[in-house]
Parts: sequence; C-alpha cells; structure tokens
Amino acid sequence: QRVVKPESYDEVLDMLVSFLVKAKNEYGVEVDYFSFNESDGGWQVQFSPQATIAFIKKAMARFEAAGLKTKFLLADTAQTKGTVEFATMVMADSTIWKGLGPLSFHCWWSENIPDSEFERVAAFAKAQNKTVWCSEVGFDAMAYKIKGMCQSWDYALRFAKISHRILKYAEVVVSMYWTWQNDYPIMSTDLQTRYPSYYITRHLTDYLNTGTQIVHSISSDPEILPVSGIHENGSKVLQLINMKKIPVTIDIEGFESKSIDMVSTTESNNWQIQKNVTKSKKGHTVIQLLPESVNSLILN
Repeated sequence: QRVVKPESYDEVLDMLVSFLVKAKNEYGVEVDYFSFNESDGGWQVQFSPQATIAFIKKAMARFEAAGLKTKFLLADTAQTKGTVEFATMVMADSTIWKGLGPLSFHCWWSENIPDSEFERVAAFAKAQNKTVWCSEVGFDAMAYKIKGMCQSWDYALRFAKISHRILKYAEVVVSMYWTWQNDYPIMSTDLQTRYPSYYITRHLTDYLNTGTQIVHSISSDPEILPVSGIHENGSKVLQLINMKKIPVTIDIEGFESKSIDMVSTTESNNWQIQKNVTKSKKGHTVIQLLPESVNSLILN
C-alpha cells in the first residue's frame, strides 16, 4: 500500500518510458497496455481514482512524445466487487479516455458474490465501448497458504466454476491464470506431474480459446453450468460443469448434432475422451455427465 507522491510521477515515468522504449527499439516489442497492479487495494502500489487520472494525464503526454502506443488498462482491480465503482470514478475525466484500454479486473474473493456483480462489469464495459479482461483468474488470493491446496481436485473444481462465471456473466474476452508456477502451480516444477487445475485450464485453452464466439446458453438446473460457443470453422462447443456429487442425464436443446465427442475431467480421471456420445430422445440430444465433472462437448 505504498503511495507515489505526485512530485515523483515524472521520476516513475522516466523509468517506465525507458523500459518501454528499450523493449521497442532493441527487442521489437511494443507494449499495448500497462497498469499498476491492483492499485485500488495497494498491492503493491496504491492509487486513488483521482491519483490514477493525474498519473495517466502525465503518462499519455510522455508516451506520445516517446512514440509509444501504450495505453492503460482501465481499473485492473483486485476483486470483482468494487470494479465498476473504481472504473466509474476514473472515467469521470474525459480527457484521459483516449489513453484507456480494456476494462480489467481480478476475480479474487468472488466465490460468494451474486452473478449480478459480474454482469455489472459486463454492462459497464459495454456502456463504455470496452472489452473486459480478467488479468488474474482465481477465487482465493490466500489459497496458496494452505498446504496441498493447489494440487487438489477441490481447487481445480472451484477454479472451473470461477472461470465459468467470469466468462459467462462478466463476458471476459481475455483471461490470465494466476500463476503457472510459484504460488498457484498447475504442474510440478520438474514438469512431470500435472495437477487437476492443468486439465481444467486445458478445457479453456483447447475448446474456448481465441476465435470462439460465445453464444447465449441457459440451464434449468443451477448446479449444471453451461457455456456454449461457435468456433471460426463453424463447429460448435458446449462446456458443461456438473457441480453435483451424482451423475446426471441432461437434455440439450438448440445445439443438436448427429455426432458429439466429449472430453471429461473428474477427480479420478483427468482427461477422458469419449467419441460419439450422442443419444436421441424425442428430437433432443441426451448426454450423461459424471459427478463433479468438467466436460467439453464438440458438436461435429
């Protein structure tokens, strides 16, 4: 929760601009967006909305003079709740609008908030003509202190659920897992053991990655969580999370197909591939989901 004094902004920008210019000129890397990590809460530097505006005003002039295209992530807050309020105060000064990029937030401490909080993020971004990023995906910023937590199925399933909520309700277009190694690893440091969270992440990167158009989906059961999408090649994908401790048989309407392949992840089986799992019942597609499972259905 350190605070940068206004009289030191130019010194901070000396360092930042030097870094960005060196990256561009010597390595051919142009940085699209910059932010102070979780500055609403001060991890590790704290900026109020007013201080954020003042710093961005200075930075915009310095970036332009240095020939940089870099903009600022809007908000980049520590948790979902409070993101809209913080971003609203930053957006109050229209002179910095051209220097702002996507609305960004981290979803820590968001397991028990209503879906409407995520929907508020999506609605605010749409009103400001912004896309939404979740630049740190996770559900408990203190989970790393619990021995064995990140290697557990409990962690993986909870991660699957928070990923589902940011995608479906906050309409996130870019999400970043926190982190591959160190405090929230998805595999052992020798790369020989892949934890359950690795496979949950793979469902997202393999089947709901860049180029997937998410389309509206609903479930009649609050413990069956759906996300549906259409790939660039026209194939359809449906991710279904069964939060129940029992197997369930479900009917799918609107996304029927004569051939459906399904990849499932459970506590006992990390990556189970089933070919042509389709059954028909009065024109519906019928699928059985294993208990507490994350499933990707590919409709050919």
